[in-house]
Amino acid sequence: MVLLTTNQLGGLVASFSVTHIGLSAIREPLIDRLGASAARVGAVGLGVSLPSIWLADSSGLEVWPDEATAGRQLYRAGYTAVSSALLFPALGAYPEARAAAAAAAASTALSPSEWWLCFAAATGAQAISIASLLNPSPLSLVPGFEADETALGGVKRDDSLKLRPYGLTRITRHPLILPVVPWGAANALLAGAQYTACACTLHVHVHCI
Repeated sequence: MVLLTTNQLGGLVASFSVTHIGLSAIREPLIDRLGASAARVGAVGLGVSLPSIWLADSSGLEVWPDEATAGRQLYRAGYTAVSSALLFPALGAYPEARAAAAAAAASTALSPSEWWLCFAAATGAQAISIASLLNPSPLSLVPGFEADETALGGVKRDDSLKLRPYGLTRITRHPLILPVVPWGAANALLAGAQYTACACTLHVHVHCI
């Protein structure tokens, strides 16, 4: 059963790439407008605070204390909603890609050494991608922390650390997604080098590079 046609899949991933780059390009104006809108409806500066156990950043525990904070958080929520709405339906292509790979296995089978090479590349890339979740970066949602003996748990949150380049952030703005390039290429070959499998990862190749 075909869950997604190639054109449908291409449309989803192309739309994700366009909106991802487009929303990033107009990030600051959107944040300003969203913050101003939140202020107009009276949602800013209400004095609502998070519990003290919450590892808040340097702005404190108050929810939406100013327009800038409200705008940033609303932007992140909208950004996540748009990305999820476009990427989650694309998951329907994976059963089709697996079925196509099984049908083409006889004619596109890799040699044992090629298979293990691709498997090692995919596994290594996946490990790097998961490891990057533990490190803050400019565009990640992972907070930055530094040691502080007086803070709960011996650490305090400092998101300014996200702007200090180290590790993969010296060569890419998004260390979580960069390893998807070799991961996608290796998995496309392991899946029989079908066009559908390649299309599943083409957009992240362009986005990362």
